[in-house]
Amino acid sequence: MKYEFVIGTNAARDVTNGTIGSMMGLREVPYRFGWDIIGCGSAARTRNILAYRFLKENQAPFLIFIDRDMVFTPQDVGKLLDSLNNGYDLIAGCYAIHNTMWLTSGGEGGESEPVLDGTIKEVKYLATGFMGITRKLLEKMVEGLKLPLMHKGDDTTAYPFFEEKYYQDPDCGDMWLSEDYDFCHKARQVGVKSYLDTSVRLGHLGGALWQVDGTIASKNRMEVPKEVQEQIRKILSETASATVPENSSQQVVVMT
Repeated sequence: MKYEFVIGTNAARDVTNGTIGSMMGLREVPYRFGWDIIGCGSAARTRNILAYRFLKENQAPFLIFIDRDMVFTPQDVGKLLDSLNNGYDLIAGCYAIHNTMWLTSGGEGGESEPVLDGTIKEVKYLATGFMGITRKLLEKMVEGLKLPLMHKGDDTTAYPFFEEKYYQDPDCGDMWLSEDYDFCHKARQVGVKSYLDTSVRLGHLGGALWQVDGTIASKNRMEVPKEVQEQIRKILSETASATVPENSSQQVVVMT
């Protein structure tokens, strides 16, 4: 295959400079990866399209979702990649929900959050902001759940891997599943468990930099210098087919 992995980014809004800087850090390590960036308004639809394109183009064994507001290191990506290579089909890193100190992954309802002791733990639900999945899992879902191919022949063709919907959880009762939690539910339906690497602790930009250790950094918004935009375009031109738009309505911004 052409790449070791493909990164899929939901960029319905501007990509933050934290994510841009983190991505540029990956150029310092010898990974062969593609970067596919799209934004379709709905997070579920965007993730579905990214997953479908990953399957169709068949350029890598692994897809790593990294959202537009994640701050990470090459070592964080390396840990997910190592786990995927070592037999995990679905694994994610830890990050906090915006404006809270609660983790985005773990249990739901009365269940406690996982202990952050640096080990890999089985959990019920994972957030997709920094999640690694195998091609094998997506193929198993399509076949095992008889997922229909939607919007055939246009730019939004996709399988419904991610959906927002009502669900009656046997442990937690009535729930409204977000698209990422629904994905984990579908994985369980085909016999695949969800795992959280508690040694991977990420920053989550949104009004402030929300980190697992509870520290908060202020944010200022400014335009990305042209030389940085050119570097981003160069990265994209060397990897996946995505581009950074020139028009101001989709301008890349810096958040520091």
